[in-house]
Amino acid sequence: MDREEAELAIGKELQLTATISPSNADDPSVVWSSSDETVAAVDAAGKVTALKEGISYVSVTTVDGGFTAIGKIVVKQDATPEIIPVTGVALNQTKASLREGAQLQLTATVLPQDATDKTVTWASSDEKAVTVDATGKITALRAGTATITVTTADGGYQAECVVTVEKRSSGGGDGGSGSGGGGGTTGSQPDSAEDKAEEQEPEQESGQTPEPGSEPETPPVRTEFADTKGHWAAGYIAKLASNRIMEGYPDGTFGPNRPMSRAELIAVICRLLGLEAVQGEFAFTDTRPDAWYAGFANAAHEAGIVQGYADGTLQPNRNVTREEAFAMLYRALNKRLEVSNRETVRFADHEDISAWAEEAVQALIQAQAVKGYPDGTLQPKGHITRAEAAAVLIYFLP
Repeated sequence: MDREEAELAIGKELQLTATISPSNADDPSVVWSSSDETVAAVDAAGKVTALKEGISYVSVTTVDGGFTAIGKIVVKQDATPEIIPVTGVALNQTKASLREGAQLQLTATVLPQDATDKTVTWASSDEKAVTVDATGKITALRAGTATITVTTADGGYQAECVVTVEKRSSGGGDGGSGSGGGGGTTGSQPDSAEDKAEEQEPEQESGQTPEPGSEPETPPVRTEFADTKGHWAAGYIAKLASNRIMEGYPDGTFGPNRPMSRAELIAVICRLLGLEAVQGEFAFTDTRPDAWYAGFANAAHEAGIVQGYADGTLQPNRNVTREEAFAMLYRALNKRLEVSNRETVRFADHEDISAWAEEAVQALIQAQAVKGYPDGTLQPKGHITRAEAAAVLIYFLP
C-alpha cells in the first residue's frame, strides 16, 4: 500500500494504491476492507471516504496467497492539511553548450509531483561566465564553464547542469543547448566563491584615489543589476543599493547567490554605522595596505565589531557563515533591534548553533530581523549569500 497513515477531514476522500509483487503475478486481484466502516469506508478500487471522527484501519489483501497491507486512517472534524515532503529534484538537461550572449531556459521538476512546497532557488558557480535568474533562465556572458544548481526549499535537494560557454564567432549566431537528457538528483553543493572579493570588488569599494587637486567623482547609483531581475531579494537589494550600503560589481551584476566574504560584510556594517575608513597602522597581519577593505577593517576593529583570529589575521576573503554574520551584526547594531517577544526560538537544527552565537541569533530572531528556512532550520554553519545578507541588512536601515 502506498500510504501507511493518513489524516482526513470528514467528507474528504483519499485514493489508496496497492502494489502487487511480483509485478507479473498471474492473479493481481485484491480485496479492500475497513475495520470501521462508520469512520472510513473504502470501495473496491481503494478509494477511502472519511465519514466521522475516529480511527479506522484500511486493509488490502491479495486473492492469491492472502497477503495483507494495512494503513491507518485518522478522521478529524478539521484535519490538518497534509504536508507532502519533497524527495528530490531533476533538471531537463544536465549539460548545455551556448555561445556568448545566448540564453537557455532550464526546467526543474520537483518530486513527487504533489509535493506541498515546490519552491526552488537557482545559483551559478561562476556568474562571470553564466548567470541564472529566479525562473531558471540562464544567460551566457563569456567563454568558460559554470555549474547551474537548483535547490529545493524543502529538504535542500539539488540537481545540476554544467554549462559550457563558447566565444561567439565573427559571423555565427547564438548557440543552442548541447547534450541534454533528464537530470537526476545530486547531493553536491554549489562551488564556493573563495577569494572573489580580491578578484572583483564591488564598484563602491574600488579604493581608487583621484588625481591630486581634482574632486573625486561620485559614481551613479545603480539599483538594477543584470542578475537580480525576478530574484526574491531584488527589492531589498535595490533599497540597499539606493542607500549606497551594498553595490554591485563592475560587470553590472550583483551576485545575489554568491557567498558573502568577511571583507564585504565588514564594509557594509561600517556604511550602516556611518564609520569612516581608518588608515594608518593595520590591525591584522593579513590586511594589505592597498586592499579596498583595509580602512573598513581598521574602523571595525577600533569600534569593537571585529577582533580577528588568535593568530592576528582577519581572513577577509573567507566566506562568512550565517551565525558569524548574525554575531557581527548584533555586536555592531544591537541598539537598532526592536524586540517584542523574548521567548527562545528553537529550530530543527538548533543544536548546530555555536554557544558564542546563541545570544545574537536569538536577539535577531526575536526582533524578526532574521528568519529560518521553510523546513524549520536555520543552517547556522552555512555560508550567507549576498541576497540573504540583504534581507537581514534591510532591517537595520536608519
